[in-house]
Amino acid sequence: MLKQNLEIVLNNEIIDYLKSNSINPAILENVAENAKKWEIELNKTEIEFAASQKLRTLMQKVENELSENSYLIAMNSIFRQLNLLEIEPDLWQIQNQYFKIGKEHLNDKEFAAEVGNAEDQEWLKQFNDLGQFVNVQIA
Repeated sequence: MLKQNLEIVLNNEIIDYLKSNSINPAILENVAENAKKWEIELNKTEIEFAASQKLRTLMQKVENELSENSYLIAMNSIFRQLNLLEIEPDLWQIQNQYFKIGKEHLNDKEFAAEVGNAEDQEWLKQFNDLGQFVNVQIA
């Protein structure tokens, strides 16, 4: 009975985080850690749907606010936790946006990073990490 209640609570906490506007990765990290620790059965369908929506929203924010690294950092953190939980969100729209952003802005970001702009260096690192999660490489 206790495990069943814990399953309900942790599933709800994951879904609530994914549906929220929060980009605080610690929230999902804590819940994911507990779900793994207690071997909780996850509602993968609902979590994958909510994760897909959250990641699409964050990708749009990346595109709209290129100077803000926090959205890329949040996306990478979310992907790490989803991988830990064996959750596979729908990626095709995120992949398309990633490719578009890369084609339109990557050269400018690389140039700025080369001349020593620390924010652009961090942006490039986070953007490249995200590319690994979404399986897109921009040549």
